Amino acid sequence: FRFWGLAFKPNTDDMREAPSRVLIEKLVESGATINAYDPQASEEARRLYPGENALKIFSSANEALEQSSGLVVKTEWNEFRSPDFEFIKDKLIKPLILDGRNLYDPITLTEMGFSYFGVGRGKWTSKSASASNFCSRCAYPEVCTTKHHNKKQVVGDHQVVTRLY
Repeated sequence: FRFWGLAFKPNTDDMREAPSRVLIEKLVESGATINAYDPQASEEARRLYPGENALKIFSSANEALEQSSGLVVKTEWNEFRSPDFEFIKDKLIKPLILDGRNLYDPITLTEMGFSYFGVGRGKWTSKSASASNFCSRCAYPEVCTTKHHNKKQVVGDHQVVTRLY
């Protein structure tokens, strides 16, 4: 897998409570190799995982993509917000994005041929991407499972709006 973001939040190298650490450790335990990039936390990752051959730190986001089974986005750095998705798709073995920060539009990515999983959104397929209704707050197809809606058509605890595009 390829990781974009190691720090627990952007603009820091702090990895003390970073979700990336749990995922890195579980993947390495299961035999995975991880290529990672973080604009500020790369040195901290090297310090935390000295001699860990399954974790390779790269100096650019694009370098870290080569020959990967998928991209995992763990920190919402500005440089990750508008990537070249065609470039990403060409570099990955499988066009798979695990979006840990819900930075990307699941509809756009599934229409481009990606398998997309967003935290709280689940897996998106071409069927869910073409759904005529979606939750306007979290972009989940049809209805979501949270109580964050307060206007438009409400179905149970969910706000459902008709897609305008």
